[in-house]
Amino acid sequence: MLKVHGRTGYYQHGCRCDVCCEAAERNRAKNRANRAASRAIRLDPEPMIAFMRDKYDQRGLPRDRMFERWRRTGLSIWECDRYCVKYGIHPLELYPYEFYKGCA
Repeated sequence: MLKVHGRTGYYQHGCRCDVCCEAAERNRAKNRANRAASRAIRLDPEPMIAFMRDKYDQRGLPRDRMFERWRRTGLSIWECDRYCVKYGIHPLELYPYEFYKGCA
């Protein structure tokens, strides 16, 4: 018999009782709301593109498609965080005010 119910019971132990299913659905709804709010804020991609070209283009990484998409649609908070962490900087170094506003 499972002793832990809720989100942990659903995700880690595979319990599908009503309590665990409802907790998991509340968690998913909260995450969807957070993502939807952050999608509204798009950052100017040029600082990120300049940083990536200056520091990492010597490796010959084919990034032109991604850069063009960023120029068309803007850079999301999630993409900014992902690539900044991947390349060893904090997003606030490139986007001091805008990134903070998007995460608030």
